[in-house]
Amino acid sequence: MSNIENKTANAILEKEVVVTLAGKNYYTKRPTLATLIEVSRLLAEIPNIEIFDINSIDEEKIISANKKGLFYSKDCGIVGLILATLILGYNKRGKGFLSKIEASNYEKKRLQLAFKLMNSCTVKELISEFQKLLLGLDAANFFVFIASLSAINLMSEAMTTTPSGQ
Repeated sequence: MSNIENKTANAILEKEVVVTLAGKNYYTKRPTLATLIEVSRLLAEIPNIEIFDINSIDEEKIISANKKGLFYSKDCGIVGLILATLILGYNKRGKGFLSKIEASNYEKKRLQLAFKLMNSCTVKELISEFQKLLLGLDAANFFVFIASLSAINLMSEAMTTTPSGQ
């Protein structure tokens, strides 16, 4: 079977993606819309770091990159929470006493997993598994969906502002 056929079959069958971090396997399902929105919100909290041209690397740029990496690392603790969200999915419940307890338990579980990942995984592991999860996000489909909603919104605005009969 080709790679595209495998991906399609996995998506249709909702096959779990296995992520291995710190020697433990985590089984993740395809992300829901709520998970994509939460991950997007969390990604927006990561600082914008200036990237340099990889073709013109010299010793000074490497030292500068290491300094920047150490400087910005204090703001990147959110990475563990992003990974925990991708692994567990996002599960915010509605109103009501039991729903609030479930949401509280979920948030506690998510924070515990984020803390565990940040304290037990190497940077290389985090990058590798994060990339694996990003490939399975179907974010491109989400983007197409949002773009089509935006186009519908523009069309409906145009229809209401255009005089009828013209």
